[in-house]
Amino acid sequence: MLNYILRKLAYLVPTVIGISICAFAFVRLLPGDPILAMAGEMAGGDERAAIWFKHQPIPGWAGKTAYDLVGEGKADKVLAYLEAVRSGVYA
Repeated sequence: MLNYILRKLAYLVPTVIGISICAFAFVRLLPGDPILAMAGEMAGGDERAAIWFKHQPIPGWAGKTAYDLVGEGKADKVLAYLEAVRSGVYA
């Protein structure tokens, strides 16, 4: 039984290292920021999307911009807002 536990623990280390490397690679190698990509499609260009991201307040968030919300860890709320705009909720 002790051999079984030690073998499983020995497999745990390379598995965790492998998963960490894969997760890091996916985050670093996938192109772009999903918020700016979606905003760029809707705004008609990356420059306009970047201006919107930093300077245009999002309704319902007390004058906060997408940049402010992402900085607070609320990127999912910005994506939800963009999805709502895309579907016509805020049109």
